[in-house]
Amino acid sequence: TAGDLTTAGVVIYDSVNSAFKTYAGTDIILGTNPVYTWAAKPAANTVSAGTHIRINPSSFGGTHKTTIGPTAVSDGTRWLPAGGKQLLCRGSSSVASPLATASGATATAFNIAAHFSLPAGFFEYAGVGLEVIGLFQKTGADANASGFTIRCGTLASAGNDSVVGVTTTAAANREALVKGIMRVNTLGAANTAVFTSGPLQPNASNANLLTDKSSNVFDTTAVMYVVPAAICSANAAATHTLIEYEIWWVQ
Repeated sequence: TAGDLTTAGVVIYDSVNSAFKTYAGTDIILGTNPVYTWAAKPAANTVSAGTHIRINPSSFGGTHKTTIGPTAVSDGTRWLPAGGKQLLCRGSSSVASPLATASGATATAFNIAAHFSLPAGFFEYAGVGLEVIGLFQKTGADANASGFTIRCGTLASAGNDSVVGVTTTAAANREALVKGIMRVNTLGAANTAVFTSGPLQPNASNANLLTDKSSNVFDTTAVMYVVPAAICSANAAATHTLIEYEIWWVQ
């Protein structure tokens, strides 16, 4: 009977989800660094502290997500990024052949195929967040100031709230390195999640030109996208390029 099988601790193999489970349907940890989707991973409090699992990259969206997925470690209560920091996404190119280009007098998303996305409920615990890094360039004869941002929210567009950004001085050619950390303070649906201020930019010489996130909110229960964007309000034809970017899961 079902009761006998459960009591005996029978383990079955779920070929649909490629995972070992108890008869009751609970995933179990087997082998070294086993792989789970974010949605199907076991609860961190059901395994011993120090247990490591790998998150299947299928849990994330976007062209430049890591091909092996990040490693999570249980502290007996929560799944946290192993070592305090795990790479989620990296895209790299060159000035001569950038990852993407964008132009416009309002914030315009770079055309990165299917912007990198986090699975629904990725932020399970307050205090965990993302570190985002982007290398941008403005080229051509336009000598107006440009703004570069990295945004996070439920839209695959520049309509998301800014995590971090920088406004350049007025110059025809300008390269900008943007780097910031977003930590989630509270969790939940729309209008309940906020994130903390990030650090100033690594190459900042004028703090007035910096934006260390907006104070808006987003929905941590939904799929969320991380989107780089650019703007030159004085000249919609100004050319901006994205050379490289990285997204890290940080503790």
